[in-house]
Amino acid sequence: MFISIEQQGRLAQERIEREIATAKLLRQARRPAPSIRQSVGRRIIRFGARLASEPTLESVRSR
Repeated sequence: MFISIEQQGRLAQERIEREIATAKLLRQARRPAPSIRQSVGRRIIRFGARLASEPTLESVRSR
């Protein structure tokens, strides 16, 4: 089946508009905020991983 260039352009534009509308709805959807416990836990884990990768405590303090 042959589709003209105009039809291809229109179909592509419609698809882009649908994707933009979907992305807009996803951005507007309310997400539950992470709990304080989760936030603190993630920071401790990141710091611990950084601390474990350093040869001395002095290099960690310098950051």
